[in-house]
Amino acid sequence: MNGADAQGQTALHWAAVRGAVPVAELLLRSGARLERADSRGYTPAHVAAQYGHTAVLYHFAVRWDANMEVLDGDGRTPLHWAAYKGFPDAVRLLLLLEGDVLRPDAEGCTPLHWAAIKGNAEATHLLVQAGGQPALTAADGRGATAAELAKEKGHPLLARHGARRAAFRSCR
Repeated sequence: MNGADAQGQTALHWAAVRGAVPVAELLLRSGARLERADSRGYTPAHVAAQYGHTAVLYHFAVRWDANMEVLDGDGRTPLHWAAYKGFPDAVRLLLLLEGDVLRPDAEGCTPLHWAAIKGNAEATHLLVQAGGQPALTAADGRGATAAELAKEKGHPLLARHGARRAAFRSCR
């Protein structure tokens, strides 16, 4: 049941890739383990977030009490991945499940940093709403804010918006 391929992925990982809630449920009832990580440290919850399968994430959290703050090999949670990949529904769900918007990964990047790097405007907006001023001013391991990373990666509109919000909020 928990056998894995060369990358350490189990059948439950693949059910998460495909968004197959009924298959995931059958595997879990048969003894599959949600905490089983592959060679990169990705659990099935990380994989579901990477593919934007909100229904799978919800099922894992509500039916099976999965840890949605679990860290992969780079210190990233499913929220980091949903933000980076630009899946706003998954971001909303993970925030509702009390995902830590300010948690830095091994590089010091928060979920907002990753959303900004990829130019994911809706995910960025959701994370700013949830994290407020601390999210806007959080610096990564190099000392860069999300707005600075957005600018660096060629997302000038997102960078200007983030910088304006940070400046406006700091004047209050």
